[in-house]
Amino acid sequence: MNLYLRNPNPHSPSDEIALNLIRRANLDMLWGRDSSTVSSAYGQMLQLKKMSSNLGLLVSRDKMGPWPIEDCSGVETAMLMLWKSLDKGQKGRNYCQFDTIRKIRSLRENIHSGSVNGLLSNVAFTDQRGRVFHMDKSPMHTKWFQLFSKGCESRMGNSTSQDAALSVEAMLAMLELLELRVQRTSTSKEERRMAVMIAAVLVVGFCAALRGGEIMLVEATEFCRRIDAGRVESTQHVLVPLMGRFKNEIGERNVLLALVAVTKSGIQIRKWLDRLAMILSVGNNKRKATNDGSSNHAKIVERQKKTYAEAVKAQNEECVEEMKQHVTAASSH
Repeated sequence: MNLYLRNPNPHSPSDEIALNLIRRANLDMLWGRDSSTVSSAYGQMLQLKKMSSNLGLLVSRDKMGPWPIEDCSGVETAMLMLWKSLDKGQKGRNYCQFDTIRKIRSLRENIHSGSVNGLLSNVAFTDQRGRVFHMDKSPMHTKWFQLFSKGCESRMGNSTSQDAALSVEAMLAMLELLELRVQRTSTSKEERRMAVMIAAVLVVGFCAALRGGEIMLVEATEFCRRIDAGRVESTQHVLVPLMGRFKNEIGERNVLLALVAVTKSGIQIRKWLDRLAMILSVGNNKRKATNDGSSNHAKIVERQKKTYAEAVKAQNEECVEEMKQHVTAASSH
């Protein structure tokens, strides 16, 4: 009644789902504390009730109702989080983890902060060091919601699967596949362009130790202008200019990276970046060198990288299987 301003309809499927979500949220709230703490509190409650009865006192003089006809505890946000958890997750999971569904809590908190109620109920104060603190009446900051979040996280757990580091051998194998794609006569112009851009993203990100988003900050105009720098020096290198906002940095920055032309492991940085500069100069592209300007370009490049990585993995598995067969055949003789 506090959420829908009416009593639940026993014949409504949506109301049945809502009641199940509310029940699940209350159960998570109840298990927001350890079982030993709950058992101890229950025992103390029985003792308090007995002593109050002997002395003719009330167990508590706090009002237990009626509750206001509104969601003052964040139950609606808890229901949305639980409903989101039923979606298909990443890496083969048939559910979303708590780290994913808690983003709904942050989103609802931001919405509340920008609302009239959030702005009028906000109180700020400073301490002796000048640090500013804020107090508000957000439903996501109530005791009920804090216990629900803790109980929900304890029930669901967090299974982290970190991405494995890319080895030099895997990098060389991926670049070899990309080289075959570029040299193949049946490759279309657009496919060849994408292969060169993927290779450029790989060599710049791998050899410059950049984060995923920072690779997309290579500035095209300055990159093409400086592509010949370091070509004839004794220590041959290639310059990679970055422009944009970097993590833990204030404002936009211009960064110029100097990468060796060919690494000791055989990664030919100069070759791939020369090809990238040729593509950009022909198209007179003034955008980011590793970004075609579309919002989905980074996702497309990431999918292509995973495709080549999976191809390399499949090749390695075939090689390992062949080696096992040769070893088995040799041992049988």
